[in-house]
Amino acid sequence: IEFAVVPRGWKTLSSAVRLATGESCTMAYHRSEALSARLRDRMRIAPYDLVHVSSSSMIRYALELDPTVPVVMDFGDIDSEWWLRQAGLRSFPGANFYRTEGLRLRLAETAVARRAARCLVGSPQATRVLATFAPWAPATVIPNGVDSDYFTPVLRHPSTATAVCVSAIETDEDVDAADEFFRSVVPRVLARIDDARFVVVAKQPPPSIRRLEQIAGVVVAGPVADVRPFLHRAAIAIAPLAPTHGLQAGVLEAMASGVPVITTSQGIEGIPATRGRHLHVEDGTPGFSQRVMELLEDPTLRAEIGAQGRSFVQAHHSW
Repeated sequence: IEFAVVPRGWKTLSSAVRLATGESCTMAYHRSEALSARLRDRMRIAPYDLVHVSSSSMIRYALELDPTVPVVMDFGDIDSEWWLRQAGLRSFPGANFYRTEGLRLRLAETAVARRAARCLVGSPQATRVLATFAPWAPATVIPNGVDSDYFTPVLRHPSTATAVCVSAIETDEDVDAADEFFRSVVPRVLARIDDARFVVVAKQPPPSIRRLEQIAGVVVAGPVADVRPFLHRAAIAIAPLAPTHGLQAGVLEAMASGVPVITTSQGIEGIPATRGRHLHVEDGTPGFSQRVMELLEDPTLRAEIGAQGRSFVQAHHSW
């Protein structure tokens, strides 16, 4: 094993300096001249048969090695896309920093894609992003997954008529979409199940998420570091919002926990589950509302869908 220790304080400062001089701060932070030297020495003595690049921060090391050694680049959900998306959510001057870093990472990703014998991505969405800057790159989707031993139904408690919302809510735009959804669905459900509750769990929510609590029957919990206690107490999980980046992890986490899931056609993209067996998919307000009520009122159906969902995740998306 060849490795290098990077002192955090010094690397943070040097990364900022390198950003100002035209480099990517992500790659600069993980830059080690000592490690580069050891890798070059290793290649001269006993060459590697394959280079697997695990993230964009490691791209530079791969590009410095013998170009005859095949490279597999693991893009995951494509790091530069995250930076560029964050730029669109921020105002000056923060937006400029994120956009600059995103564009510099994109240049490095393009270079390694040109060098790679195979590019791995974590979702169909990532495949489409890759095609925008490296349409020639040979890509293979290896779907992201979840730790099915961490998300487990073992600790599930007797549930009340509670639906936990597992869609990622990270921006004001996400809050707007959630607000529209809850205002159209929740009154329909409460008219039939008056003790129903919708709990919104969010890991990194914007402050505006609190306005969702103005809707009768909606409770906001966030920021939440561990969603498992909420999944253990919920009767069902809903994911009404379209994912903005990669697979909808909340859907997989709920399914792995044995919680029956209702989502949309966009929410299931990249998850080859069978509708009506492993989870339910509803795009319209009337259908979504009806499905919520059916599952809240039928514990046998909940148990069946929950068990099938967990089996699916174990077979197809378990780490």
